[in-house]
Amino acid sequence: MYILPNDTNAPQLDSAAARQFRRGFRWLRFADKALESDFRHHHRLNVRSTVAVHLWLAIVLLTGFILINQQVLNREQTKSLLILTAIAVGILTLCAVVIVSTKYQKYYHRFIQWLAPLFGLCAVANSFIDRPFVVSLTPTIVLVITGMYLMAGMLFVPALCGGVFVFIGYCVTGRFMQVPTSELFYNATVLISTNAIAATACFTLERLRRINFLEARLLAEMANRDGLTGIYNRRAFDEHLQRVWQVAVREEVPVALLLIDIDCFKLYNDHYGHQAGDECLKKVANILSTLARRPLDLSARYGGEEFAMILYDAQRDYVEELTQIIRNELRELNVLHAASEIAEYLTVSIGAACITPELRRSPAGWVQLADQALYEAKDTGRNRCIIMDKEYAQLATGRYGIADKQTT
Repeated sequence: MYILPNDTNAPQLDSAAARQFRRGFRWLRFADKALESDFRHHHRLNVRSTVAVHLWLAIVLLTGFILINQQVLNREQTKSLLILTAIAVGILTLCAVVIVSTKYQKYYHRFIQWLAPLFGLCAVANSFIDRPFVVSLTPTIVLVITGMYLMAGMLFVPALCGGVFVFIGYCVTGRFMQVPTSELFYNATVLISTNAIAATACFTLERLRRINFLEARLLAEMANRDGLTGIYNRRAFDEHLQRVWQVAVREEVPVALLLIDIDCFKLYNDHYGHQAGDECLKKVANILSTLARRPLDLSARYGGEEFAMILYDAQRDYVEELTQIIRNELRELNVLHAASEIAEYLTVSIGAACITPELRRSPAGWVQLADQALYEAKDTGRNRCIIMDKEYAQLATGRYGIADKQTT
């Protein structure tokens, strides 16, 4: 089992999956709605092929039982029996078709949570119809209840509701049909025990599936995190950059890219040592991560002492305010930098590119513009922020003209 690090110096993930993992899920439900939705989608895809096999097998077995019962009981098929048989076979067939359909399989769990109890009631009705033939179909109801919990791919709560519904249906119908109390009590005890055993197994199975889902999500997130600072790494940055670009093009939304470079960081390392340098990187990363909280915003370690922030739906005035907040919060940390050639305390240079993506352009030009803005911030004295936006219209991707003060 994957365990989150307990070391207080280790970077802690602050994602929905990490928070849920630490908090636990006593009632088999994730607090974060998006995470719960992702799990249900993941669960549906994972059980799809197995459940399809179970359903087709159930159709074959049900057909076999019908033929065997006809031969054993040797009695006329009444209209009620034909209707029950048609409903039962139809339910299984419908569920099997839905689960294998690429178009409708996402609705499978909505279908099954209503159709499974109905199938159970068909088994209950059939058991009372066959009572005069001295054939007990209580084992059939037991199989149906067990199948709802373990074979139909249902989650614990709807499976529990279905099992209890079938149990209540049997008890109510038994009283109405004036089944002897001793027989009804015995069968009800069997069905209660079946529900308890199958529910326990279903609960344990779903809990393990949820744990495995969170562990897989955490491992994927760890692969996209910087090992030192705990924020996203360059790989995650590149992937998110492409994703945000495509969304912004489709929605025609302005975006911003910030490149943040720690001033004179090599001198800081030489003066205070690499361990102090690592702590410095963590402090800067923590500031950036707390400011990238909106959906589709992201902070990442771009490389070395350089960080990056992607801001979605960000106008220039928002970027100006945010860059000022970054510099103010860093100043409030009072990180001494005696070796700095600029200031007594640690400072950063920021280059920002504010654009509205277009279909004919590419993210490469966006990064290039932010890089040029950062170069100008460093070239004009550091400890400042340069924001470029209008320059994007004249930018030729791949032509780096900052050396001669051109932005084309």
